[in-house]
Amino acid sequence: MTLDCSKCDNPLGVNQRKVTCSTCQLIYHQACAKVSDLKYEVLSEKNSDILWFCKSCKVTTANMVHQLAKLLKQVTSIESERKKEKTEIATLHNLLGDFNMRLKKIEANQCDYATNLETTKTMVTQMLNDIPQVTSIEERFEAIEDRIEEHSQKSNGPVETASSVEIHLGELEKNLAHFKSQHDVISQSGIKVIDSIQTMETNNSSMNYPDATAIAEITTELEERNKRRKSMVIHNLPEANNQGDEAANVSSLIEEILQDHHTLEFEKEPSTQDPRLYRLGKKSAQRVRTLKVHLKCPETRDRILANAWRLASSTKHKGIVVQKDMTPLERIHLQRLVHEKNRRNYEARSNQQEANWTIRGGILCRK
Repeated sequence: MTLDCSKCDNPLGVNQRKVTCSTCQLIYHQACAKVSDLKYEVLSEKNSDILWFCKSCKVTTANMVHQLAKLLKQVTSIESERKKEKTEIATLHNLLGDFNMRLKKIEANQCDYATNLETTKTMVTQMLNDIPQVTSIEERFEAIEDRIEEHSQKSNGPVETASSVEIHLGELEKNLAHFKSQHDVISQSGIKVIDSIQTMETNNSSMNYPDATAIAEITTELEERNKRRKSMVIHNLPEANNQGDEAANVSSLIEEILQDHHTLEFEKEPSTQDPRLYRLGKKSAQRVRTLKVHLKCPETRDRILANAWRLASSTKHKGIVVQKDMTPLERIHLQRLVHEKNRRNYEARSNQQEANWTIRGGILCRK
């Protein structure tokens, strides 16, 4: 079967020079394609990777190359942005880790300061209790001296005066010994107080305290976490028509988590005394809103969160998730952990390794 030239429709002879379009694969006479002898020799070389396009395909191919160039530029830009995002995520992760370390250090130092302060208060109290006794002794010294002088002036004979002085001298020696003992106790207490103050001043000078802004942020974060100490959130629990039914559904869910008939105690709304639980966001037919629950006892909430893993195998409450009520900063930290977990598992699968990274207790670890 002979082939015809795609331009002149004449047969293509075996010994005739011909060229093939790299896009549409149509064949042309060299002359019909207007390919010079030099170009033909280059195209005919063995293992030549030079492409030739017919007139019809030149425009299409040029547009395609242009589009590919634009796509390549966009891909390069996206990769650059992704690297930048990875760097920012790593920086934020490090800052968050540093923040948590500083927070723990401040909490530990608060305990030390509280202990030192309590010790100092005890010592100062002891000193204050001792001061009236010293004052009383000093007054007694003055009274004894006044009595001796008065007795000497009124005395009629030297024997009587000497006897009286001897008696008062004995009393004076006893009081002097007692005063010396009290003075030693107060001196020792004062030395301990001074040592405690110097120790606290040394600790203050050696610590690298955060600035006022950081302290304010830490204080705000601690207050927010304390507010959420007795609350939790429940995802995908079907919505009920009233507070009573919502509370009953939550109680049924908690019974399965704790595997006992525990009477769940909710915080009460001050105005209505209804259980303090409510849905987050506007009601919608397309989704089930998250339910926020406030319990009366924080220990009960901790037990529920510690055993919430049982819902994974539940048939009655399939797909329902119970989590702690996190602050915005805690949610950002969790998002960073999830992103890092997914990245490590993806790298493990790419290297044909076991993808077993998970998150437990707010820490990234292997299963």
